[in-house]
This record gives sequence, structure tokens and C-alpha cells, in this order.
Amino acid sequence: MEEELTYVAVTFKPNVVSDVKTNNNEEAVIYDELKTEEQTTCLLRQKRPSVISEKGKKAPVRSCLHLVAAGLGFVCIILILVIIVLGVQSHHLKRNILSVNTAMSEQLREKQNLTEVNYQLLKEISDLQRQTKNLSRERDDLNWTMGVIMEYDNFPVHTRCPNKVCKPCEDRWALFQSNCYFFGDGWKYWSESQELCRQAKANLVVIESQEEQEFINNRTATLTYYEGYGFWIGMKEETPDKWLWIDGSHPTLQYWVTQQVGSRGSCVRILQVRGRATALSNWNKANCYIGNHWICEKRALIKPEGTATSYRPHERKIVLDPTAIDNLLDLLDRGRCEFQLSETTLLSLLPFPTLKNFVPKMEEEIKYSEVTFKSSGQLPKDQTEDQTIYSEVKIKAPEPEETTPAPALGTSGGSGSPTPDADVVVPGDVQAAAVKGAVNNQHCKLLTASVVALGVLLLVTISLLIYFVVTNIEISAENQGLITGKNDLEMKIEELSKEKSILENKTKELVVEKSILENKTKELVVEKSILENKTEELVVEKSILENKTKELVVQKSILENKTDELNRQKDSLYWTMGRILMFNSFPVNDFCPENGCQPCLTGWIPFQEKCYYFERSTKWKTWTESRTYCKDNGADLVVIETLQEQEFISKNVHSYNGDFYGYWIGLKQDPDQNWIWVNGHKDTLEFWLDEGLGNSGPYALVIHEKPPNASWDTSDDGFRIRFICESELMIKSF
Repeated sequence: MEEELTYVAVTFKPNVVSDVKTNNNEEAVIYDELKTEEQTTCLLRQKRPSVISEKGKKAPVRSCLHLVAAGLGFVCIILILVIIVLGVQSHHLKRNILSVNTAMSEQLREKQNLTEVNYQLLKEISDLQRQTKNLSRERDDLNWTMGVIMEYDNFPVHTRCPNKVCKPCEDRWALFQSNCYFFGDGWKYWSESQELCRQAKANLVVIESQEEQEFINNRTATLTYYEGYGFWIGMKEETPDKWLWIDGSHPTLQYWVTQQVGSRGSCVRILQVRGRATALSNWNKANCYIGNHWICEKRALIKPEGTATSYRPHERKIVLDPTAIDNLLDLLDRGRCEFQLSETTLLSLLPFPTLKNFVPKMEEEIKYSEVTFKSSGQLPKDQTEDQTIYSEVKIKAPEPEETTPAPALGTSGGSGSPTPDADVVVPGDVQAAAVKGAVNNQHCKLLTASVVALGVLLLVTISLLIYFVVTNIEISAENQGLITGKNDLEMKIEELSKEKSILENKTKELVVEKSILENKTKELVVEKSILENKTEELVVEKSILENKTKELVVQKSILENKTDELNRQKDSLYWTMGRILMFNSFPVNDFCPENGCQPCLTGWIPFQEKCYYFERSTKWKTWTESRTYCKDNGADLVVIETLQEQEFISKNVHSYNGDFYGYWIGLKQDPDQNWIWVNGHKDTLEFWLDEGLGNSGPYALVIHEKPPNASWDTSDDGFRIRFICESELMIKSF
């Protein structure tokens, strides 16, 4: 809009002067035109008259700028409608994306919850696996210990487990890995050495590894050296050059000396590392009836940590990859940020501008083009009469009227007048006077004609002055109207220029806005498609996680069951060990014949997780002697805690030697006259007889064939009768 605007001059072209004078009441026609250099043709083709009345009012102006403004306004309306349609479409897309995003967020939340559940399950499974492993090791250790105990006929509790604390090896025995070694310092044959080892529930050593060989070498190096002698080991020649260990296995390692020491025999001794014997070549074939030291080997009672066990439960292990878990959490903490559109992101994708963007900024700066008025200009060649633009305003003066000269002397205006060329004959004086008179007459006529001409000229001059004055007044008024019209036109042009500039800018903005909206719409469509695909992927991942969760739950349940079973086995083994430690010498053959342990000893009756022994022989005892006997067998006199237990006892006591002979129970009277059980608890049952049968005393016994709730009697410690022992089960089910 900064191009140069050219305003042409306005020309008033009246037909005649008289028209100006006589048609003062008629409105004069004024032609005006606004054009730019580019729009000259357009403006020339559109004559838009504006009528100015005598009062200075101007008729509406119609120009090409109005049409341009109207066209731009129409384009703006169309663009606004298009933007509204695109906005509505984008709004729907936004709502769809919001719904998809909500669904995807829900899927992500569920996936995260499932991931956390899976992680928790994996952690619990890992804990259960670790617990199962510890329980398995603990159970295996207990089984190991029970296996060692089962090798005895009577397990020496007081020597192997002093103060109820078991040691892996006995005194003077050395522990290595899972075995105990005894280095005998006497002189025995090979068979005598083996017998001594068997008495200690051991055998001559069987070397199964280089580490064991090195351990034996290190231990023998600290003992007194006797050249030519050594320590018997558990290898013997079965047939010529066929050697077997004492447990029947074939040797996989052979550390024979490179040069035979002493006479060759069918037994093997290990030499101390000196002279011809080195650490890995000190086995010597020797006569079995030569005295040597010996080495016994047996399993440790307590299996050391880190040693192999014979029991290996089948475990299905889940290997937890910390990196994979970190990536997954990180994928959860980041999977929630990557696939979920935030409200800010969605708002940034909205195609709608704020309402203020649609309101034109009237305060914005508008640059107005420079307007130049030209006094003249070249008109186009193809102009027509209706399109004539006058370059100047002229007033055409009237032509002077032609005056008729006075007729010459001798002429006449009539048909009978004499002509100047008529021949007249006059006398001399008369002729002279006539001539003079004629001349004077001619002069008068000329003077008269001159005066008349001057008068007429004066009148014409006055008329012209009046005409010019009036015309100047009218022209001044008209010029004033033109100036006012010009100012109005300039203001209108400025307004139209502003409006056009605003409309053009708004059109450009709307076109850009439309393009942005179209691009945003495409982006939203693509974004929606991506979100839908991502939602489908999340649904699939959720399904996989749900299946994985089910598998983990099943596996957790299996591990829990296995853990419970191991706990029961461990508790049962601990219970059994506790029972064994109650003995000074545990009778293995009595409790565990053929290595199969039973809940109670032979002759004992099980009832409610306890074993009861009813003495039925003739070896009657006092209360104190009875308790000593029970304690020697890992039990104590019976403690009755319930009516059901009393009923069980009443059914198993029999009559002998009289009505007042009964069975000692573990109840006695303290110095305060309170009846206390041997376990320290105060009696609350009080199943006493209505009347005492025998001698009264501080000790209680149960009488046969009496009601269970009225079957107790008292006696002193010198009274010898039968008794009832009570112990815990050897093997207890949990």
C-alpha cells in the first residue's frame, strides 16, 4: 500500500456562459476519480460521480477500493469459515486423541501395575528361592548329621555333642572339607589300623583329590619323621597290579613314588615328603604286616559350609537380570512419559487461536502511502467522452457582437438611397460647403458611432466584470466545495487504505492460519494413528504381562509349597536332633532299626505327639529312681495336662499286687504344700481320690480302675511301684 496514488484535476465544462447565468439553480456535475498507477484502467472504466449541492453536501463515493475491500472481506469470511471447519475438525481430533490418550494412559497404568506386581512377584520368588536354598542346605546338613548318627549303634551324645552343642569332629581329629581325619601315632599293621578306625566309626583314608593329598602331606610334615616308615591309607591290592580303595572304588589318582622304598607288598602307605618322596609322588607299596602309623577318615557330624551334598532338590530357577529390571522400570517410569500426551502438549496441538487473534488490532501501526496531486497528466488514448478527465478549468469568454458600421455618405439603408458611386454634380461653394458639411456629418456619425461603440464596449466590459466577479464567487464556492470534497476523499482514501491494508494482512494471517491448521490436522491424524498403534501394543504387552503374572503366581505357589515342605522337614529334623541330644548315649538301633527311625522306642506307646512308657516288669522303683530311669532314656515322669491324656493313661494302667499299688507320675509337693509337676507348672486338674488308699506323702501316683477325674493318690518316696515315662516323639510331623 505504499505505492504512489495519483489524484487528477477536476474540470468543470459548461456549454456557454449564459448557461452559468441562467442555470444557477441547477446542480453542477463534478467528476472525480481515485486511481493508482496499477489501477488506472480500472478506475477509468468506472466513473463514480459525486454530486455536490449548493449547500456543500457530497453524494456517496463508489470506487474500486470499495470493491477490493468487499472482495477481501468476502475472502476473509470464507477463510474464517474454513478455519472454523478445520478448528472443529481439529477439536474432534483433539477429543479423539484425548480419549485415545486416556485409554493409553489407563493401559500404561495397568501395565505399570502389572510390572510392579511382576517385579514384586519376582522379588518374592527370589526370596523364596533363596529361602528354599537355605532350607535345602539346612535340611541337607541335618540329613548329613542324621546320616552320621545312623552309623552308630549307640551315638555318644556326651562326647560328640558336649553341653548339647555338636562339633564337626571329636578331639584330636582334624577337619578338612566335609571329613574328619585322625593321624595315629602308634605302630600298627594295616589290618589293625583299619580295625581301630572301624571302632571309631571310620575307615582308613581314601584320597580323592589333589587338595586332600596336599592336606595330608601338610599334616604329616608336622609329625615326627621316621625314615622308611609312613602312614597306612585305605588302599590294597586285590589282584596283582589291581588296586582298590577300601570302599570298593578304583583309584582315579595315583601318586606313586618313583623309586620303591622298602620291600614291596599289597598295602599302601603314604610317606612323609622328604628325600625320595615328593608331594605328588609319595605312595609306597609296602608289606601289610609292617608297623606304620595310620590315618582314619570319617564324615564330619556337622557338614561345613560350601561342601557338596548328596541331596539336590530339583529347582526351577528364575534368573533375575538387574539390568533388564532397571530397563523395565526405567521403561515403566519413561513408558508413562513417552506414550502419554500431556495436557500442555495437547493444548499446543490445538488449532484454535485465542479469540483476540480474530479481532483486528485497530491500534496497530498503519503506513499510509504518499498522495501526490498532479495538475496535468496524459490521458489514455482509448478514453471516451463519458470518461473524459479535464486537466484544467476554463471559462470561455463570449465572442464580441459584430457591429454594423454606419453607412457611408451617399449610402442608404433603403432601396431608394443613393449609392456612393452615383455621379452628383454640385456647384463650387455649395459643393465645398456640401463637402464640408458632408465631412462634418461624417465625423458626427463617426463620433456617434464611436460613442455608441464605447458605450457598448463599456457595457460589455461592465458585464464581463460582473460575469467574472460572479464567476469568481461561484468558482471560489465551488473550489471550497472541491477542497472539502478533496479532504473528504483523502480521508475516505486513508480509511479505505487502512481497511484494505488490514484486510490484506488479515487475509495473509488467515491463509497462514489455515495452512497451520491443515498441517496441525495432518499431524493430529498421524499422532492419533501412532497413539492407536501404541495402544494396541500396550494391550498386547498387558496381555503378555498378565500371562507372565499368572505364571509367576503359579511358580510362587509351587515355591511356597516347597518352602513349607522344607520347613516341615527342617523342623522335624531339628526336633529329632533335639530328642537325640537329650540322651547321654543315643540308642540308634532301638530308635532307628535298619536306618529307619520310628517315632517312639520299641515298647513305647504314641499318643498326641508324645511317647509313653508303662513299666510292667517286676523291677519296681521309688519315685526318685523312676524319674532317673526315665531321664536316662531321654524322657521324664509323665505330666498330665488334659482330661483326654488322663483318660488315655487310665486305659493303659493295669491292676497288680493290690488296690493301692499304682504308677508314679511326675507330680510332687513343694515345701509350700503346692503340687508342682516336674516341668515346673502348678497342677490345675486335681484328679484326686475321694479317700487315700495307702500312706500319704509328697509324691503322686495314679491308681488303676478308678474314674479318670478321681484316680490320683499320694505316697512317700520309699514306696516302690511301677511308673509312667513320657517323652516327645523322636520323629514329629509338622
